Amino acid sequence: MVREEDRRDLRLVRGLVGIWLAVLGIGWIVVTLPGVLGAQNQVSWERGVFTAINLSTQTGFSQGFARPQLFAGWVQFIFVIQGLTGFFLSVWGGGILLSRWLGLGHSVKDLGCASVAILVFSGLVGGLSIPAEQTWWEGFVKGWSALGGWGETIVVGGEDSARWVFGGGIPLGIFGAWGSVVWLELWNRLWKRQFISEHVLRVLGMTAWVYVLGTGLMLGLLDGLHSNRLMDFSRWVLSSVGMGNTSNYLSELPRGGDWIVFAIIVFGLGTVGTQGGIPLSWFNTLPRQYIEKIIVWIGVELVVMLVGLVILLRVEPALSADRGVGLVISSVFNVGHSHGAVSINGPGLLVLSGLMLFGRIVPLWVIGSWISEQNTSIRD
Repeated sequence: MVREEDRRDLRLVRGLVGIWLAVLGIGWIVVTLPGVLGAQNQVSWERGVFTAINLSTQTGFSQGFARPQLFAGWVQFIFVIQGLTGFFLSVWGGGILLSRWLGLGHSVKDLGCASVAILVFSGLVGGLSIPAEQTWWEGFVKGWSALGGWGETIVVGGEDSARWVFGGGIPLGIFGAWGSVVWLELWNRLWKRQFISEHVLRVLGMTAWVYVLGTGLMLGLLDGLHSNRLMDFSRWVLSSVGMGNTSNYLSELPRGGDWIVFAIIVFGLGTVGTQGGIPLSWFNTLPRQYIEKIIVWIGVELVVMLVGLVILLRVEPALSADRGVGLVISSVFNVGHSHGAVSINGPGLLVLSGLMLFGRIVPLWVIGSWISEQNTSIRD
């Protein structure tokens, strides 16, 4: 039997999922309306499904559409609402589930305030980074999209300066991937001198270790230890464990670099419920008594990815195996890295859409079910 407090919080998260699905559906309907994206961007219903899910799950695949400035203003507003509902589902909803499951004791209100604070901060960072000819609203959206990793959803990449990428885009992507629990505990440590939980310490440590090992691996295997590409490789590593915000394609990496990125994505940071998918880092950031359950669900995830890859390559015979693997991994873990703008059509888009939904919803459902099991075992 689930405790009343946990039942109330689970009901809230289910409500967030319901709102998220409703906004996703509205986004799909809007994007398929004739002419809303300009005459040159006619969208099929499959492309509409993919675009809506791509944005709402904060995956952020680039699709090569025209600049949003060419879209109707109200359509851009719908896109922003989709991104924000996805943000609150993952950062606030995921934080609520994680706190209840690990018994961290953080209130729904405090986690919500932490989520809003992160959002405001990212908007201010984006607003301060824009050139004079852009509006503050555009700056806020830029910061929000970096925080949630959906900045490349409908915009062709490659236009952001290195100053923004390292001074705003990549750090904000990491901040978003940390989620509300990490930021709330850091705030409480700074101002209230409260202890930081073991889970948060492990997530912070994982961030440092993944960066050092991932960047070192890229430098050593791809370009030699004398490489002058430290900044470039750092961006790839951090964006792969963050929310996936990058302006470049995997095809720009030296040979073999894409497979290193795939490994980093699968490993992840271990922020349960916030990042998409079930990464291997859950083994390190979660209590040891859950190892068997984690193994089971990673096995389920692996089967889903293999089945998805087989179907994708079957319906898209022109797609190479490495590009197919990249699309499947990025979809399940809601990262959005790809070898180029996603230009496939028809059933292939639906396969990727299903994988993105799996990566966003299933981890939340798994944590919710574990909370219920935990309550039952306590009662028994």
